[in-house]
Amino acid sequence: MSETSVWTYLIKLAIFGTAFLFLFSVLQYFLCKIKRWWPGLILPLLTFLHSLPLISWLLPLQNISGPRIVAQWFSSFASANIPTAVFLCIYLACRGKHKKKKQIEKMNIQDLK
Repeated sequence: MSETSVWTYLIKLAIFGTAFLFLFSVLQYFLCKIKRWWPGLILPLLTFLHSLPLISWLLPLQNISGPRIVAQWFSSFASANIPTAVFLCIYLACRGKHKKKKQIEKMNIQDLK
């Protein structure tokens, strides 16, 4: 494989990954806007569960031993869970707004009594 084809592949992969993350972030935003709490946790759970077999498949392919394998596992785990972190941040931001709105509604109802 030539160097230009590797770079072309990496650029395409970065564009696809960014588009994937953007589109699913929009979906996550709308799932978090639902009144129930659990739909907003579907995408973070799926991406986390997807990262586990991904890491278990990648690490045995490398011939590393000792403390380097722990560092390699941690870095692989962290990079595989970037979408999980993004989706959880969206969830926490949206649910925080939802809880605040709900408390204001309760206060307004108590003021009317």
